[in-house]
Amino acid sequence: MTDFTQIRYTVAGGVATVTLHRPEKMNAFTGVMMNELLAVFDEIDADDAVRAVIVTGEGRAFCAGADLKAVAAGDQHTLDPLGGQNTLGPMGPTRMTLTKPVIAAIENQPAGSGTDLVQ
Repeated sequence: MTDFTQIRYTVAGGVATVTLHRPEKMNAFTGVMMNELLAVFDEIDADDAVRAVIVTGEGRAFCAGADLKAVAAGDQHTLDPLGGQNTLGPMGPTRMTLTKPVIAAIENQPAGSGTDLVQ
């Protein structure tokens, strides 16, 4: 398994759990998080032992949307990880072709780009 900094990934009983892990920032979305999600989805797809996926957030929020400090620093993928409604951004094709069923376990209302992750 790959080491991640902004997500956590576990597998138990055929179920992969992917946890957004920036609780001090209410799991605000960054380009790093997007790249880690892309990588973990590739790992999940390649793992025949995984039959389903749960995506959740650490702490009191699923995802507060874009990390505005990252946006101010020039992180373009933070604002629109799916590339708008046409889902042509970097996460769009991966998310749309993931071969395992995905369930979102959401604490509180996701905001901004956080809602894109659960659509």
